[in-house]
Amino acid sequence: MVEADIEIIDKVRPDLVLTDGRFSAPVSVQICCVKHAAIVNASSTKYRSIPYLPVGDSLIYKFLKHHWSENLLDSFLLKFEQSVFDNVMNVFKHMSKQHGLGKQMTATNCLEGVDLTLIADVPEYFPTRNLPENFHYIGPLTWKPSRINPPEWWPPAKGNKKLVYISMGTTGLGDFFTMVHRLFKDLDYIVIMTTGAQSDNIKTIPGRIYVEPFIDGDLVMEMADIVVCHGGNGTIYQALSHGKTVIGIPTIPRFFLLI
Repeated sequence: MVEADIEIIDKVRPDLVLTDGRFSAPVSVQICCVKHAAIVNASSTKYRSIPYLPVGDSLIYKFLKHHWSENLLDSFLLKFEQSVFDNVMNVFKHMSKQHGLGKQMTATNCLEGVDLTLIADVPEYFPTRNLPENFHYIGPLTWKPSRINPPEWWPPAKGNKKLVYISMGTTGLGDFFTMVHRLFKDLDYIVIMTTGAQSDNIKTIPGRIYVEPFIDGDLVMEMADIVVCHGGNGTIYQALSHGKTVIGIPTIPRFFLLI
C-alpha cells in the first residue's frame, strides 16, 4: 500500500493529500514530504474518550457506584486497549522507525491526518479528550444518493401498522437478512430492509416486507417508527437527524449508542 501511495504521489505531485480510511497514508505522505489531511470518526483516533469495550454496566461499576470510578476505569481501559492494539499490529511502529518519520504512526493513530484531522462526528455522540488544535469536528457525513429513485412500490401503505427500517450497512452478517425475513413475514409490521446487495435469496412480500439492495435512507427514515441497524455512524446519524428510535446490533468491537 505504501509503495502504491508513493507511486501516485510522485505521479500527481499534489500540494495536499486528503484521505478517508487509508491506513498507509500517514506513512507515505511523510516519506514524500507532502501535507496530509484525513477524514475520520472520533472512534478511530487516539483521543477518543470511550473504550471500544466499555464496562459501564458491569458489576465493577455497580459495586463502586461513583462517577469518578467510571472515568478512571474508562481511562485505564483506553490505555490498555491502545497498548495492546499498537503492539499486536506493530507494523506501523516498525515503518515509522525504518523511515525515520517525524510523527510516529501506530495502529491507534494510523487513520488520523499528519497535519489536519477532520472528525465526522458530533462531540455529544462521540466525545474526545485533549484534542489538539489541528483536530476539528465537522459533523456527520451521511450518504445521500443522487441517482437512486424511489422503488416502484413507494410509498408503502402503512395504515395503522408500525414501520420498521432494517439496514446493516456494509458489515451485514450472512444469515441475518434471511433470519429477519423469516421473523417478520408473519408479524403485523411493515418492514423495509436494505441488504447492501449481500443477499439475493429473500424477496419482497407486498404489504409486509419490502426488500431492496439500496434505498434513500432519509426517505425511509421520514416514515419509519424504529430503525434496526449495525450501529454504523451513517445510519445512526440519519436516525438521530430524524428523531427515530434505534436498536443497535453491533457487528464490530466498537462502542455503539443504543437510543
